[in-house]
Amino acid sequence: MKKLLLILPILFLFGCSPDEPIYQERSADEIYTKAIEYLDDTNWNASAIEFIEIERQHPESELAAQGMFMAGYAYFKGSKHADAIQTINHFLKLHPSHKNVDYVLYLKSMIFYKQISDVRREQIATIEALKTMLLLTENFPESKYTKNVKAKIVMLKNYLAGKEMFIARKLMKEENYLGALKRFQLILKRFPKSIMRAEALYRMVEIYNTIHLPEQAENIRLILVHNHPESEWSSNKELFHNLKL
Repeated sequence: MKKLLLILPILFLFGCSPDEPIYQERSADEIYTKAIEYLDDTNWNASAIEFIEIERQHPESELAAQGMFMAGYAYFKGSKHADAIQTINHFLKLHPSHKNVDYVLYLKSMIFYKQISDVRREQIATIEALKTMLLLTENFPESKYTKNVKAKIVMLKNYLAGKEMFIARKLMKEENYLGALKRFQLILKRFPKSIMRAEALYRMVEIYNTIHLPEQAENIRLILVHNHPESEWSSNKELFHNLKL
């Protein structure tokens, strides 16, 4: 019996994982204040955990919703992008009419924006950043955050057009002219105001000429010269020197 009594406390101690947070009931204000302290100390992960704790202990509190998107911000600052997006999406699902939705959409777009990679790689982050920015501008046209993303929207569209151009040039080198043509047409359709438009038109002239469709080549050339008279792709006559029109 004495041996059993000695073993029980040891089993009790080892039954609790040291990694599991100890539940401590606190007011929403107390938790929020602690989360801000961690935030000020750049202890991003601890701050996010505290912000989330508000919802766990006080789901009906006004601070629960705010804590949720603040947790997303803290995760973002700590470069935990997947956790940040998951937390923000959870907030948007539960609080679609919250007064700070415009900021949360802006934050979400910036998280994706920071993950944009070279045009030679997949552009999932670019696409998601653009989609979120467009959603922000459509739903909150007067928001100060909308003003902040307008220039970035133009840049992202140019970036995605650049990705298509990269693929199309590669297809041309491989002499996959129909595949390249589809990519150039995609640039014109999806990104009609992009900086890649003039080159896309010129490359289409090249392709139509190469596959012996001079009438189509001439039609596209006229569109290029008419719409982009100052572009190097239409103003430099040497560029058309080898075209058999």
